[in-house]
Amino acid sequence: MKLETMKRLATLPVSLAAFMVSAICLQVKPAFAQSSNHFEERVRPILVTRCATCHGQTNSVAGIDFSSTAGIRKYIASKAIRSSRDTGARTLINRITTLSDELRMPPTGERLSKVDVNNIQKWLDGGAKVPDAGRTGNDALWSLQALKVRKGDSIDGIISRARSTRGLTASRPADKLTLLRRIHFDLTGLPPSPATIATYQNDLSGSAYRKTAERLLASKGYGE
Repeated sequence: MKLETMKRLATLPVSLAAFMVSAICLQVKPAFAQSSNHFEERVRPILVTRCATCHGQTNSVAGIDFSSTAGIRKYIASKAIRSSRDTGARTLINRITTLSDELRMPPTGERLSKVDVNNIQKWLDGGAKVPDAGRTGNDALWSLQALKVRKGDSIDGIISRARSTRGLTASRPADKLTLLRRIHFDLTGLPPSPATIATYQNDLSGSAYRKTAERLLASKGYGE
């Protein structure tokens, strides 16, 4: 705060001066808050969903981990990135914008959109700052964490372990009619007709559910 401003505040009533000091201080906060929100809302999701497949905790190609705050900070520090003008920043932008299939990042799938590239560019322009864990609350979001799996693991195995650590037990397997009603509501929003129920119940082939799923997915009512 400038000396001249402080002198002017000294001549004001205490309550009014306190209010003005608070207002002046608050003007400084949005800069960090804005950059933090931009990173958490626009940049981190790109790094986690599009980059962490190859550069994550379980598969850190070139020693790069974009799935955690510590990993991202380590990358920024190793490339000495302080602004978008630094060599490391320019290299990153070149890799996500190049037309070369051999050099592009991500190496597979759709290329990053112009919006994604612009968001990363804006983050680099602001100094590539990464908020402290917990400052925005988003570091703890399960949806932004890399999934820790064991070799040969399955979705059922992951769920089973998580359930057991919480002292929970699985529900009993649904009966045949309940499964039929579920898939009808899921795919068409409507219950099965009495004729459909009878046909399904009388199908003892062991593939009745699969055939029902294929029929509903191919029907005009799917997704309506």
